[in-house]
Amino acid sequence: DKDGADVKLELVDYKNGYTAVSMAAVEGDVEVVAALVAATGKDGVAVDLNLAGKKNADTALIMAEAIGHVEIVAALVAAPSKDGVAVDLNLADKDGMTALMYAADKGDAAVVAALIVATDKDGVAVKLNLVEKKNGYTALMMAASKGHVEVAAALVAATGKDGVAVDLNL
Repeated sequence: DKDGADVKLELVDYKNGYTAVSMAAVEGDVEVVAALVAATGKDGVAVDLNLAGKKNADTALIMAEAIGHVEIVAALVAAPSKDGVAVDLNLADKDGMTALMYAADKGDAAVVAALIVATDKDGVAVKLNLVEKKNGYTALMMAASKGHVEVAAALVAATGKDGVAVDLNL
């Protein structure tokens, strides 16, 4: 209705499948992302932080990291669980790229460090040894191939919250 009482937060655009939180993440609008993450729609449904776009299967977390919106990444990772679902740190896009892989590929040491120690609200840690589809690279391989020494060192030194370290032989 006209006063917004029937707003459905989970609605997606028909062409790309993006949600309002995805679009705010792309634009780097921290205030809008925070408001959406905190909201519960009038229908009792909260924003699904893991909905992926139709074209590339990008989630809000992947889109924010790929563009370099570190504050948005932090807000999404810290978002409280609603409806029993929180941001999934290990969701990948159509190419098998996760937020950790994008951060490692770009040399974004701050995001890599934050993701290494993060545990999503469902208790699942970021997986350090996932392999993307195109070249079979891990986050460590991406960082090393681009000369991102600080990121590579952080990944080598890391033991994920799940107790699994980076496999140097992948």
